[in-house]
Amino acid sequence: MINKFEYPNISGDSIRARYIDFIKQHGPFAYFFTITFPKRQTDDACTQQINQLLYLLNNKIYGKRNTTEYLTGFCFYEKHGLSANNLVHCHGIIKHDPKLDPDCKQSFLDHFWMLINNKKIRIVRNHIVTDEPAFGHNCCDIQRIYDENTLIEYLTKTVTERFDFNYFKPIGKHGI
Repeated sequence: MINKFEYPNISGDSIRARYIDFIKQHGPFAYFFTITFPKRQTDDACTQQINQLLYLLNNKIYGKRNTTEYLTGFCFYEKHGLSANNLVHCHGIIKHDPKLDPDCKQSFLDHFWMLINNKKIRIVRNHIVTDEPAFGHNCCDIQRIYDENTLIEYLTKTVTERFDFNYFKPIGKHGI
C-alpha cells in the first residue's frame, strides 16, 4: 500500500496513478459490484456485512471445507453526505477465477443474487445483530467487467492527497 505519510512530497495525481498500477497488477478482474447500505450504520457494521457476504460467497464457490482458495479483489468505500439512507456505499472488484462461472454449476452472479435475496445477512446496530436484512435487491448491483481500465479509473476517483486510506481494502481469505 502507498502511504501518503511516507511520501509527503508526492501529489494526489501521483498517488492515484500508483494505486491504479497496484490494482492492475492484481487483475484481471471479472466482476464489479456496488452495495448501498439501506440503514445508517457505522463503517465497522458495513464491513461486517461485506465480510459475511464474502464468506458466504466463498462457501458457495469454493466449498465450506476449502481453505486454500477464496475470492480476491478490492473494495472501495465511498462516503456521500447527500445519501438518503447511508453515508457509505461500497464498490468491489473480484479477480477472475474459472470457478466463478463453471459450465455445470451456478454462476457467480446467481450466487450473489441468491445471497442478497436470501436475507441471511442482517443489519448491525449498536453492535447488535437485528432481524432486518442488510441488503435488498434495489440497493445492490453486480456486473461483468468488460472495460477494466475505465472501471479502475472510476473506482480510484477519490484517491487524492486527502484520501482516507481506510476506505481502500483488499479482498482476501478473511474478507476485507
